[in-house]
Amino acid sequence: MAKTYKYRKALSPDRDDPTPLAPRIPVLLIGKITIQNVALLDSGVTDTSIPLEIAELLGLKLGDKIPVRTPGGNITGYESHLTLGIMMEHDRLVKVAAPCHVLTDFDEIVIGRAGFFDSFEITFCEMKKEIRLKHVVSK
Repeated sequence: MAKTYKYRKALSPDRDDPTPLAPRIPVLLIGKITIQNVALLDSGVTDTSIPLEIAELLGLKLGDKIPVRTPGGNITGYESHLTLGIMMEHDRLVKVAAPCHVLTDFDEIVIGRAGFFDSFEITFCEMKKEIRLKHVVSK
């Protein structure tokens, strides 16, 4: 079975948030603690990216310092790994391990293809402003 999520804005306490609707899904970021947040699902990105502040809260181990290109320009990042939790149909939690970039001067969680897209059939429906995830078990 699949789970469908409506496109949404980034998490913001500001009701007048100008952030456009996009394929963002609720996620659990799992480390020493678990953080519930919203992440942009981006098929044009290879690795997942998270802000440094969140990585520190999760207790992620930071690897080598690397330059990372973003639409806003180059920023500093660190290699790491992250476990993501996605709630599927019937409140079933699917955990996915993914390589990630921990970024300074970055404020959104972006899920890239590596690790995550291998675990799901993903359908973006721009007309309906929704995304459909179907968990697949690799053989």
